Amino acid sequence: MVDKIDLRNQINQGSFRLDVTVELWKALYEVTREGKPANVITIERNGVLKGYASYLVFPRGQLTALGILDMNADAEDVLAELVDALIERAKAENVDILYFRKAPSSDDHVFDEKGFLSFVETVIVIALQNPRELLNAFSDSNVTGPCLRLTIKGLEPVNVKVGKQGIKVVLDGNPTLEVFTDDETFLRLFFNQTTILREFLKRKVKVSNVLKLMMAKRFFESIKQKKWYIPFGDWT
Repeated sequence: MVDKIDLRNQINQGSFRLDVTVELWKALYEVTREGKPANVITIERNGVLKGYASYLVFPRGQLTALGILDMNADAEDVLAELVDALIERAKAENVDILYFRKAPSSDDHVFDEKGFLSFVETVIVIALQNPRELLNAFSDSNVTGPCLRLTIKGLEPVNVKVGKQGIKVVLDGNPTLEVFTDDETFLRLFFNQTTILREFLKRKVKVSNVLKLMMAKRFFESIKQKKWYIPFGDWT
């Protein structure tokens, strides 16, 4: 599995993703939570791994589903070949539905050409088990500016200094603005699937001082991820 992890990291370099160690790969991709072994399709060129897809067939209510746990390809033709192979496996298993979670990509048209339907997927809350730790990854010790307190419903508030070029997580800071939201809305903002103005108008984001809404906007602009890859298998 090491070559698959290496390929995954190479393809998604620069994207926000959860680190997958060999031990974690074994736990998530060799034996699933249901105790079933995952299936793997690999594509090689001249003995070099160029793409792979791991998947699991399981019941989904009265239907049979094929869930793609992880899929990576280093070229469009490899991706197209993987998709064709998955469709053939689905036919052989009498599968009713295929599904996967994929990051925004220039390869999306490959799936469109194969007849796949797409929709915005709610991002799971595992990335928010510790919001302070998550934001610390984007914290810059040199940032100065006013302090914002982020409160995500059900989670510990985090104080963040918001500068012109970034943020800095602080233990204290006498916040001049408080921002309130829920985990789903925060993640949609974090993964660039919506905007704070849209969520503010829907009352999914509330602020203690509407005159300082642009400060909250600057905060979310600083942390949003335009490129990300967290496949289904990482969420199980």
